[in-house]
This record gives sequence, structure tokens and C-alpha cells, in this order.
Amino acid sequence: MWSCIMKLAVFPVTKDIAALVRHSDFLQKYKSIHFISPPGLIKEGSDLSEVDFGVPTGIMITNDLPAALADSDSILLSYSEHVIDPIVYLNVTELAREKKKSILFTSELLEYLGEKYELQETDAIIDSQPEQFGDEDKLDEHLYRIPVPVVAVAGIGFNCDKFSIQMKLNSYFKTEGYKVLCFGSNALSPLAGINSFPKCAISSNLGIKQRILAFNHHVYDTALKENPDLIIIGVPGGIMECNPRLFEFWEEIPLIVFSALEVDASVISLYSYPYSNNFFEEIMKTCRYKYGFLPTVYNICNMDYDFSTESERNIFSRIPRDAFMKKIFSKIEKNKFNVLSTELVGNDEMMFRKILAELE
Repeated sequence: MWSCIMKLAVFPVTKDIAALVRHSDFLQKYKSIHFISPPGLIKEGSDLSEVDFGVPTGIMITNDLPAALADSDSILLSYSEHVIDPIVYLNVTELAREKKKSILFTSELLEYLGEKYELQETDAIIDSQPEQFGDEDKLDEHLYRIPVPVVAVAGIGFNCDKFSIQMKLNSYFKTEGYKVLCFGSNALSPLAGINSFPKCAISSNLGIKQRILAFNHHVYDTALKENPDLIIIGVPGGIMECNPRLFEFWEEIPLIVFSALEVDASVISLYSYPYSNNFFEEIMKTCRYKYGFLPTVYNICNMDYDFSTESERNIFSRIPRDAFMKKIFSKIEKNKFNVLSTELVGNDEMMFRKILAELE
């Protein structure tokens, strides 16, 4: 249903929406798209680059939700940590229904809203997928070797640009003539033509062992069916805890992915910080001894991370490019550990070339 929409409204504008615009054919799929920010976050008329501090796009952000809905067939709603009150989303859905607009959700947002929102017949979930395995299914207790190279894109936690890296690598490999099978870490992945991350790996109906087997079998079966030249796996969550109170899936998803698959090359994306050499040594030990691989490339994104002990919430904020270069990236010994930043011109291709060299 949602693939037939011609005029789309998007709420709220996030860095992942900006990544979709920059690194996929998202814009070309629709006659028009209205990018909406709640008042108080990003002001009316700002360029989309205000979201990620990237190069200006010429695409304007609006705060006028009613006008954007009036000129749209449907509205896409996705989760943002900057919208801290579920009522904001519920008010948007109520207005959309009044104007008889269909609503597209990510499963992540629906999980956040919980019982506060009841899905309607005219609604759709863009990353919906069936359970690949039920709890009474007996899985073949064998891990199959994936017949093509596997590239993993993981990170220290949420919101560290894994999604944009996946799209960039996917695009580079395809441009070079490779057939790519990509499983995305982000709920918006289907909008970029990327497969959703397999539900079997995060299903509460299965134990850890069954999820490892199910994930391995799903990737293996899909590879046999689609016959790609390589596979890119976006790994949700984080490879280690970032604070003493909140855990990124308790590091379960990375454990499942790296237990299920042998990784041939990898990117580890990190928050913005002037990391010491000792930190990179510790990350290497974590990856090697906990997950069984060594990172090929590290990426430093321009996302600052903090944790509020008062609200017990993760706090994320973008760092402007000049400050990022001067205070963060210039302080890191980059060559010793293959440290790049896709925030910088030319580093995207350098990352791709290092991954390609690792696979050859």
C-alpha cells in the first residue's frame, strides 16, 4: 500500500531521514515530500542540513503540520529521541485521520507508543515482517558457512551513524558492479531499498541459542536465493555498555550476529570523542575476544553522547563540523588504527577502499 504513495509528509525530521535523502533514491520515489519538525526543535525554513550539520541540501524544513498534511497523501512517522512526549505523536495521528491521510509507522515507534495507539486498517508498518521461526519450531542445530563475504557495520551504541555507513557502502559496492545483499540496522531501511534486520534475531519468542541459529539460517537461505557477491549486515544496538543504567539490548544483538556469522570485514562507528590509543586497544580486545573479529575501520561520527542521571535518558547532540575537526578528530592518532570519519570529504571512498582491500 505505502509503495503507491506519491506525495509524502515526514515527521519528525531526524538524522536518519537526512541520511536517507543524502545516500539513497528516497527523494526520487515521490512527487513531493514535506519534512516536518515540531516547533522549538528546528525553525521554519531551515535547510535539512540543520539536522546533521552536513552540506546544505536546498530542502527546506517546515513547522506547519496542517499545511504539509493538506498537500500529502500520507505521513511517515518514525521514532526520535528528541520527541520526548508520546502525546506529540498521538496529536499528529489524530490530525492525519481528520484529514483522511494514511499513516506509515516504523515498528520502533509503535513499540514506543505501546497501548497508547491502536493500529488502524489504513495504517501500515514500513518494516513489518513475519516471524521467521515460531517458538515450537525445531531448528537444525547447525551453523552454515555463508558462501560469500560478509561485511558488518556495528557501533558502540545507538545513533552513531551506522545507517548512513550501510547506505554508503551499499552504494559504492553497487557502483563497482557488485551484487549486494544488505540487512539494515535501522527501521527506515526498506525506504532505502535495504532489507529489514531479520526479526528472528530479536524475537522474544526464542532463546539466545535459537536466535543465533535462526539468524544464521535466515542469512544463509537468503544468500542462496539471491546469489549476491557480498552481504552487508547492519548491527542494531551497541557492542558495549555506554552507561551504568541503560544497556543497548544488553549487547545481545551484536552477540547473536557475530556468533551466527563469520565476518570478513567490519566498520565500528564511535561517538564523537578524542579517543586515546589505549581506548582503541580496548575496543580491539572487546571485538576479538567477545565477538571473534577484528575491526577493519573505525568511524568517528559527529554525534556527542551523554547520559542524564536525572531523567535516566540518553542525550545525543550533533557537533558542528569545525568544532568536530578541531576538538575531536585532530586529537586522534588515525593511521595506527585505521580511523576515518565519513563527516569529511573523501573519507567515504577511503572506507570503501579499505573494506574492499580486506575482502580481496
